[in-house]
Amino acid sequence: MKFVRPLNDIFGQRSKVELLRFLVRTRAEHTGRELSRFLGLDPKTCHAALQDLARQGVVEHRKIGTAIAYKLNERHVLVRRILEPVFETEDGLLEAYANDLRKRAGIPLVSMILFGSVARGEERPASDVDVVLVTPAGGAGRERQEALDRAATELAGTYGNPPQVMLFSRREFSRKAAARDSFVSEVLRTGRVLYGKPFSQLLKHGA
Repeated sequence: MKFVRPLNDIFGQRSKVELLRFLVRTRAEHTGRELSRFLGLDPKTCHAALQDLARQGVVEHRKIGTAIAYKLNERHVLVRRILEPVFETEDGLLEAYANDLRKRAGIPLVSMILFGSVARGEERPASDVDVVLVTPAGGAGRERQEALDRAATELAGTYGNPPQVMLFSRREFSRKAAARDSFVSEVLRTGRVLYGKPFSQLLKHGA
């Protein structure tokens, strides 16, 4: 590896970031052809990126027949101190966002449900984070709304993305689900529970 600004070469291309993320997550050995197919990368681009990462020392390679297999070099200082923590943080961003929203809003919750462009993986850098907050009882009173407004301002500063919150009591959410309300039906179809009861328990009477 280079000792002066090595991350310029390691993170210099999107293909390298995709490869490193995959290798950090899988902790397994894969041929260049497999990695190209798994990640949807052009084979030549994938091969060149792997070769460069191997030259930097963060990826190991060996020949298997006519193929070359690659895996993460878990002993490398940049892997241990930078790459692993970076991708671990990336994987936990939504959960961290949900925890921050829950704590800053200070509202008792049954469930927090992510929906919209972020849930579909189609968001842009400045997209709102659409969430449904299901409370044990009661709607959006003045104090609750003020707390949500404060939380939205704080989260926009921390993450760059304010939450767009829809607030329902559990009874109201269940009633709308039973009535096949179009909005609630879409949330149930495409949404993801970030905190609290899963859909199966959320809609169960008396649970």
